[in-house]
Amino acid sequence: MPTIILNRFKHAPLYTLGHLEWPGGECWTLEHPARKEKIMGRTGIPSGLYFMKFSPSQRFKKNMPFVVDVPNFRGIMFHTGNNLGASRGCILVGNEYFERDNDAFLKDSKTAFQKFRNWFAEAWLQSDFDPIRLSIIDT
Repeated sequence: MPTIILNRFKHAPLYTLGHLEWPGGECWTLEHPARKEKIMGRTGIPSGLYFMKFSPSQRFKKNMPFVVDVPNFRGIMFHTGNNLGASRGCILVGNEYFERDNDAFLKDSKTAFQKFRNWFAEAWLQSDFDPIRLSIIDT
């Protein structure tokens, strides 16, 4: 079973930046600041080991990578977005990031997400639809 690693390296008051690695790929992430308990639309996922599935998204009308075992949540999605206004508590991905005026932004989010989603879809099929591990580390 493959493991995806999210190393969150910048913990600012209004955002969290991370580096996401999966077999054969990598990108940057942007989330709300993490707390011990996740609050919908306002906080990131606490660090730890989780499982992910490829499931239908009503919002995006296609299968998307979801973190499925976050306490009190049905699923936290990985998707595109350039700033936290697009997040609603999900994890955004991009090929570059930059910080300005106490805020953070991602660039080339669609390309980064497509690479991650394509890999995830293939890994999901090869796993016979067993959950894929996600390790979230705060440094």
